[in-house]
Amino acid sequence: MVPVRLLWEDIVINAKNAAFADIRFVPLSQEELPYLYVEISILSIPVRVEFSSIDELLKALKEKHP
Repeated sequence: MVPVRLLWEDIVINAKNAAFADIRFVPLSQEELPYLYVEISILSIPVRVEFSSIDELLKALKEKHP
């Protein structure tokens, strides 16, 4: 995953799609708006991690993200 839009644009588009266009759920209703809770997670750009064992992988992940 790499960014293709400005962050604020992506947030607006994805929030709208999640609320009204996700076919897995009934679209958000006007009555639900007062109870709406929005949480935003911003991920970093993926970085390749080289490893040859699970222990090496865990060590590499801990070093990059303590």
